[in-house]
Amino acid sequence: MKKYLSFFRLRFAMGLQYRTAALAGIITQFAWGFMEIMIFHAFYRADAASFPMHFSATASYIWLQQAFLDNCGYQCGFCTPGIIMTAKAFLEEHENPTEEEVREALAGNYCRCGTHYTAVESVMAYVQKRKEERQ
Repeated sequence: MKKYLSFFRLRFAMGLQYRTAALAGIITQFAWGFMEIMIFHAFYRADAASFPMHFSATASYIWLQQAFLDNCGYQCGFCTPGIIMTAKAFLEEHENPTEEEVREALAGNYCRCGTHYTAVESVMAYVQKRKEERQ
C-alpha cells in the first residue's frame, strides 16, 4: 500500500510542477503582450503620422498570410516570415507578376524543408485572388 501512496504522491507533486510551469508561461506571455501594447501606444502617441502601417497595409499582409495557410505554403516555419516579407515587397512593385518572376524574387530565401514550390503557389494564389477582387 505504501508503494501506491508514494506513487500517487509523486504523481501529484509532478502534476503541480507542470501546472506551475504552464502558469508561469501564461503569465510571461501576458507580461510580454502588455509590454508590447505599451510600446505600441508610446510610439503611436509620439507621432501617429509616421506610424509604419495603416489598416490597408496590415490587411494585405493578413490576406497574404491566409494564402500561405490555404495553400500549405509553410512547413517548419523557418523561412515563412522571410518569404512573406519578400513576397509582400515584391508584390508592391509588381502588380501582376508571372510565376517565373515570383520564383526569381523568392530565390534569395533559404528553405531547409523544401516548401519553395508551395510558397510560389501561395503567392500566385494571392495574386489571382487580388485580380478577381479588382474585377
